[in-house]
Amino acid sequence: MDYCYVDNDLAYLLGAIAARGEISREGGSTRIVIHYPFRNLEVEGINTVINVPKDLSLGLDKIVNRFNDLGFDRVRKEPLGSEVQIIIEMKSGNIADRVLKCHLGDAISHAEFHVPRAIFQADVNIKLEFMRGYADVAGHVRKSNAYTNGRHRVYIDVLNPNWHLPVELCQLL
Repeated sequence: MDYCYVDNDLAYLLGAIAARGEISREGGSTRIVIHYPFRNLEVEGINTVINVPKDLSLGLDKIVNRFNDLGFDRVRKEPLGSEVQIIIEMKSGNIADRVLKCHLGDAISHAEFHVPRAIFQADVNIKLEFMRGYADVAGHVRKSNAYTNGRHRVYIDVLNPNWHLPVELCQLL
């Protein structure tokens, strides 16, 4: 297919799925799980306890609402031991499922996903939203990566089984 619909919200979702998403299709339904991992870290200079699962879960409300606007049957978040998942459910074959299949093909895991062709062909705002979605799931900021001016580099993780994705992300940037 030569053309697949894409807008800012869909590009953001595609980036999140490419980073740490899994898709399963069975029994007439499609389920997408996006994994948002976390670590319980200590923060220097404060004596306040930070509840990472709760804070991350609250921060994901905005993303859940954004995904709800894409017309899925159900979008929810589920806090677990070392991650919070966003779970998206829909009927297989509905328009949302067909649009996702147009972009992702038959790939079902972050180990298989590519940057969709439509993202490469889109304007810069769509490309940025794809990268924001990816970075929100797989980006890390560390104190050791601080510049002298107070800004930090963001590391973008690509899980090992997916060797083509780092090259595609570099091409996108």
